[in-house]
Amino acid sequence: MLSIYLSTEETHREQDIQAFCLSYGSDFTWLDQRTAKFIISKAHAIQLRVLYEPLRDDLGIKMTMVIGFDNEALMRLALANASENHSGKIIDLGDVLLLDTLKGDHRLILSLDQLLSKVSKEVLETARMYLLTGGNSVLSASLLYVHRNTFSYRLAKFIDQTGLDLRESNLADFLQTYFTIKSSILG
Repeated sequence: MLSIYLSTEETHREQDIQAFCLSYGSDFTWLDQRTAKFIISKAHAIQLRVLYEPLRDDLGIKMTMVIGFDNEALMRLALANASENHSGKIIDLGDVLLLDTLKGDHRLILSLDQLLSKVSKEVLETARMYLLTGGNSVLSASLLYVHRNTFSYRLAKFIDQTGLDLRESNLADFLQTYFTIKSSILG
């Protein structure tokens, strides 16, 4: 499951916004007067992306949304950046990371650095190999010279420690973008 964080200036339309979001997801929560989050499946996230802009104009509700995971500090930062540069749109967390980095804003990179610093090197390498093999656990385990049960344990540990479920393509793309930026752009 994915999390969507949203911001809006429509503070007088809380019930309409909540009803709209709950028609696609669950566990809707207002974090403050202008910011909320909810849980959404991959299929519903795709459907929301396709339908949001026409519905936004019909409903008269302008929201900026970032599709990511449930890490409030990192997602609030991404949402603030998206609200500034992509107001009224839905954008993936990985896209916010890339666009911010290209503009010279490294705050999301630093926030992710801090999150990943809690993970051991072998668990981080497990996640990286999983991404490099396109999510092929058997091949990843083989390339790391570990039993596939060991690999599965380490991947589960990564997901548990970071909240980044790499089985979700949006989150896998986000982390792959991070690794690419760290190795290629920031060296």
